[in-house]
Amino acid sequence: MVSKQKVLRSLKSAFDQIHGPARGVSDTLTHAELRDLRSNIALLRFEDLQIRLPQVLSDLLEDHADDLFDQKDIHYVVNHLDVLRCSSDDKLLKDYFGDEAYKQALAEADYTRDTLSKFYAGFTQSQCSAISEWLELASSLKKFQDFSRQMKSTLPYWKARGEGKCEKQ
Repeated sequence: MVSKQKVLRSLKSAFDQIHGPARGVSDTLTHAELRDLRSNIALLRFEDLQIRLPQVLSDLLEDHADDLFDQKDIHYVVNHLDVLRCSSDDKLLKDYFGDEAYKQALAEADYTRDTLSKFYAGFTQSQCSAISEWLELASSLKKFQDFSRQMKSTLPYWKARGEGKCEKQ
């Protein structure tokens, strides 16, 4: 298991390579701003995501005991990282809502998978490795217990990308 400090260093190192001081982006958002950004992470442009994602992930690892809403909207971040949509929860739709809802859910998952694969294709191997380390650590923490299964199911994608074993989509 990787340590929190190693994950934080990996995120900083991997993403600072691309967008360090040369780009003039040294502004780190506050915890409240990063918390609010979680629900809008899918709206970020590629360039903005490369800047803000490591900040959001790092902030999620911190303990903000004074913030009652610290765990708010974590699922948006986890869903955005779930590129392959490995979860089989859509099958529950078939059982509860029938074939039509199931087919619609599969079509939406295919579209989202294709879109996210293209979106994240521009991430470097070191960035993917840092995300993989974050998922590995976060999936073991109590704060993320509700998302542990989804994190573990998406981990192989990020791990393979981080090791250069997976072609960019």
